[in-house]
Order: sequence, then structure tokens, then C-alpha cells
Amino acid sequence: MDAVEVGRGGAGVSTTATKRLLREGVAVKVMASDLDEDNRERFLREGYAMGGLCGHPNIVNIPAGRRDRK
Repeated sequence: MDAVEVGRGGAGVSTTATKRLLREGVAVKVMASDLDEDNRERFLREGYAMGGLCGHPNIVNIPAGRRDRK
């Protein structure tokens, strides 16, 4: 998958890419590692809200999420 950065902000970086196997467009949002717990929870709430809107033609679905702890 070749990712292209489309946005960067205080919460992290957003990229767009195409899955090679399925030739499917995807968006990837990576949270910044230095966020405090309140901002991490906000990031997760955003994911839950987006999951509730899946199926809308103008909204990217969230097929997976992962939380790495350091």
C-alpha cells in the first residue's frame, strides 16, 4: 500500500492509499504519540461516531482500529 499524506494536525496524520490486493481506496489516520488521555479518548469517540455512519456514500468506512501501547 502506498500512502499519501492528505492532512496533519495536532491529533495526528491522515493519509490516503489503495490496497493493492483489492484495489480499494482507504484512509488511514494515525494518532500522535504524545497526546494526553483526554485527546486519546476523543480520537476513539470520533471512530465510534464514524462507525455509526458507515454505509453513507460520502463517508469512509472504518474497517479496523488498533491501539498500540508504549
